[in-house]
Amino acid sequence: MNDNVSLGLAHEVEVMLRKVGATRENFWIPISKSEDLARQALNGAVHKTTLNIMVNYNQSCRDMIKAGNYDEIDDNINRNFFPTEIEGKKKRLINFFHFDRDIKSDDVITEMKRRHYRPILIKELLTLGERYPDLQRKFPIVSLELFGYLYGFLYLAGNDSFRRLGYYWRSSVWDDNCRFAAIHE
Repeated sequence: MNDNVSLGLAHEVEVMLRKVGATRENFWIPISKSEDLARQALNGAVHKTTLNIMVNYNQSCRDMIKAGNYDEIDDNINRNFFPTEIEGKKKRLINFFHFDRDIKSDDVITEMKRRHYRPILIKELLTLGERYPDLQRKFPIVSLELFGYLYGFLYLAGNDSFRRLGYYWRSSVWDDNCRFAAIHE
């Protein structure tokens, strides 16, 4: 099996499966008895993690940040101004890229474009943080939409005791545990 699978990922798989009706009897017991089924479940979880959100692009970022109920907000983040050309409410399917190695932002964006994805926008990241508040406790989640005059990126991170909305410089290298949120174009 893959040594890089965390308990957080296993929990994420369980939560998703329970949402679609999986039970101990119809899912967990069968895969616990078959290594082949377990491998199939793992491969599906690692490569096809997708979350649904409904984004209100008309909502102010100040209100979105407040609704996210973050314990820490980076001082570089202006809570008022996140321009977007999109209006109204739209359903979005969020996918996650995970490279399992340290990586530069430009390399992630290149790989996303190659696969016909785009980085999620800041308002999409803020909606994700509000809708799935515990996800960022498992791993940092990054929006590679450039932010403001500082020319950097916003991310969600945390642990058992706090949740953070952070800012990271574009030229920096992201750790191997980061997930880069994207939407298929």
